[in-house]
Amino acid sequence: MKTIAIVINSSWAAYVFRFELAKELIKNNYHVIFFAPDDGKYSEKIKKYFDFFHTEINPNKVSFYKDLKYLFSLYILFKKNKVDVALTFSIKPNLYVNFISSILKFKTVNNITGLGTIFINKSLITSIVELMYKYSLRFSHHVFFQNKDDCKLFQRRGMLIGTGFSILPGSGVNTKKFRPGYPRARTDSNIRFIFLGRLLKEKGVVEFLNAARYLQEKNKNLFFSLLGELDSKNKSAISREFLSKYTNQSINYLGMSDSVETVINSYDCVVLPSYREGLPRSLLEACSMGIPIITTNAIGCREVIINGVNGFSCKVKDVSSLINAMEKFSNLSIEDRLSMGKEGRALIVKKFDESIIINEYLKIIKRLL
Repeated sequence: MKTIAIVINSSWAAYVFRFELAKELIKNNYHVIFFAPDDGKYSEKIKKYFDFFHTEINPNKVSFYKDLKYLFSLYILFKKNKVDVALTFSIKPNLYVNFISSILKFKTVNNITGLGTIFINKSLITSIVELMYKYSLRFSHHVFFQNKDDCKLFQRRGMLIGTGFSILPGSGVNTKKFRPGYPRARTDSNIRFIFLGRLLKEKGVVEFLNAARYLQEKNKNLFFSLLGELDSKNKSAISREFLSKYTNQSINYLGMSDSVETVINSYDCVVLPSYREGLPRSLLEACSMGIPIITTNAIGCREVIINGVNGFSCKVKDVSSLINAMEKFSNLSIEDRLSMGKEGRALIVKKFDESIIINEYLKIIKRLL
């Protein structure tokens, strides 16, 4: 039985985004193991079904000592477990596992899940990461991108020379789990918007809060909520103190939830004014449930939105544009809102179902082995 290692920088991401892939690999007679940080919560859920090995990684900071320690711990784990194929996700696992594979001679499949803060706020670190990618991807056996813009960037910078690559529709979404519930277009005059994502500046949370404050003063029938992680270790996370300046009876912070579908089912529109994404899972889940979306025309986001069809698009870092999109949605008839939801659901079933991603992984793994 061939051994496949899933290497990722968070147990939460491993459980939410890669658990179904792992289960399907087991069905296809592969031995699956996880290398990820043990968080005592999501890691425990994974351990019920798979071998799990703790790796200590800080995905948001560069530290020569800690990164070298992470690299060495991965080397020991790969050598001990005699891995045949590694599936890697996010920057550090992509880079470091490729380096290790050049020594231990196993196969690697990298997933560029998004280029994130490093490529939004360009700096010396951006240049270093690009150089590291350019070198490490020489040892990759296949690279998956989640949007065509990131793929073109890597091609333009000469980071894919001699490396096989293709584009996946994000991480996909379980369309059976995230399915339409009761119609969100109620007969009352209230309209409920929800921001869905980590509360980071790059996700457009500040723009959402400013737009919400303006609109709720103008129209008392509009309500706004935020669902996602607050006070994370990411340096661009907004603080609880900052958020408290905005929250009131019309703007509400809901915290985090492991059952996102049960929360957003009571909202009319999901909003994500992000600056850049790989391909946002929150928008896929919303559309799959028949909920219209408002998002930016940024890389990754524009893959999901068809302006005026399944929601509205707005400009990046532009509060006025976001307000305009939310007002346009507020003025829609019940029938138009329901129609948008149906269009979003049809788009997801056709292009973004999780089974599409899983089948692509199975094809690549079969070819490599």
